[in-house]
Amino acid sequence: MRRINLPFVGSIVGGICLIECIFLLLSVVVSLLMRDHAVAPLLITLGCALLVGLGFLWFGRRKYSDKLGRREAMLAVSMTWLVVALIGMIPFLVGGYLPRFSNALFESVSGFTTTGASTFTSVEHLPKGILFWRSIIQWQGGIGVVVFSLALSPVLGKDIGLLYQAEVTGVDHDRFMPRIKEVAIRLAAVYTLLTLVLIVLLRLTPIPLFDASCIALTCISTGGFSIYDQPFEVINSPYFETILMIFMVIGSLNMTLIYFAFKGQVKQLFKDEQTRWFLGIIFVTAILVSIHLVINQIQPHLGKALRDSFFQIVSLISTTGYIYADYASWGPFFMLCGLFVMFVCGCAGSTAGGFKVIRFVIMSKTLPKEIAHRISPNLVAPLRINGKSVPDEAVYKVMGFFFGYIALIFLGTFCLTFTGNDFISAGTASVAAIGNVGPAFGNYVFNFSSASSFDLLVLSFLMLAGRLELFTVLSLFAPAFWRR
Repeated sequence: MRRINLPFVGSIVGGICLIECIFLLLSVVVSLLMRDHAVAPLLITLGCALLVGLGFLWFGRRKYSDKLGRREAMLAVSMTWLVVALIGMIPFLVGGYLPRFSNALFESVSGFTTTGASTFTSVEHLPKGILFWRSIIQWQGGIGVVVFSLALSPVLGKDIGLLYQAEVTGVDHDRFMPRIKEVAIRLAAVYTLLTLVLIVLLRLTPIPLFDASCIALTCISTGGFSIYDQPFEVINSPYFETILMIFMVIGSLNMTLIYFAFKGQVKQLFKDEQTRWFLGIIFVTAILVSIHLVINQIQPHLGKALRDSFFQIVSLISTTGYIYADYASWGPFFMLCGLFVMFVCGCAGSTAGGFKVIRFVIMSKTLPKEIAHRISPNLVAPLRINGKSVPDEAVYKVMGFFFGYIALIFLGTFCLTFTGNDFISAGTASVAAIGNVGPAFGNYVFNFSSASSFDLLVLSFLMLAGRLELFTVLSLFAPAFWRR
């Protein structure tokens, strides 16, 4: 086994840090326009990002090859997310907005992984520059820092397909691999266009431009950082809720299919089996929750119950994690439904996190297939998705991913209960973190301010692992990964 090309990994991370400077500069401009006191913390962060980026590029100047292998891809992706998260936390610490390293790191990781969990008890007192920074890091994380790097950074060289594959799952890589940079640019363009459209639609409400921009950045990215202390229910606008639900759903669909829909191939989107399952899960779950709210007199008006349940279910399954109402009072049935959609989450190749609908579909079809095989051992019934046979190797990978996913949830729950959290708080927080959902149940419905430093570090690891599809991160802990 050849040695890892660490200088080349360094050049990738350095290039992405320099890209990050662009977003920091944009945040500085916002802060200056709003005349708040976040300019200094953001400028210091900009300087740090510039120095770190140049340092990594200097380290990568002696790269002995531009060839990017699987190990370099996984290491580059993991290092990128860790480094940008460390950079992203600096404004919160330097500005004194968060008291501890663990809180600031958690906030930054939550932003870049589009989790949306926060340790802030109140955000409305924060400077506009910091609110914008929280929003823009989620917007970056939505499509992926690596995808932006493919589109904008020439330092990455030509052989970058594996890097893209390590970051964005569910895309037809074989189809796009020869022109991966072109595709990355087009996906980023579609993503940006959707963001601008959402800003315009939100401005049709009384919401100010700044608020509309921040909400749009966190909605299309399925991030969920809010600039308000109160749940969205207080706005009481069916139009506002509908627009957000539509774009949360869009952000949860396969970005490649969205791209083809822009090219006029809309039928491809709804012919996709994963899309139909995703929309079906939303509809059935929200209807059941609505009935539950009405029957149990939690929300006796059917129309309002439908509004409440559809918004909250879409928010959770898309991993956006907007809090529409105090759903902790909706009872254990909603908790069960909420945990289910928080586990399944959005489609592969989307901005959403979680287990992914396509894996859930494969596992759902595997069960009756195995039952039929037990009854008739000679029966040949291949598992099909979109009319195509799924190879056994893919099924085994899904099973392996499922085991790893459950194992990490158990590990997170174990660590959090060890520090004194109750089982519901610890278990749902672990599910929310690894699924990049955001809000949980128990003590962590609205925020994670009561979590200890150890808890926040554990949850930060789960958020990173979930965002990078587990194995990209877990592989780094295998001794074989580092052997020559």
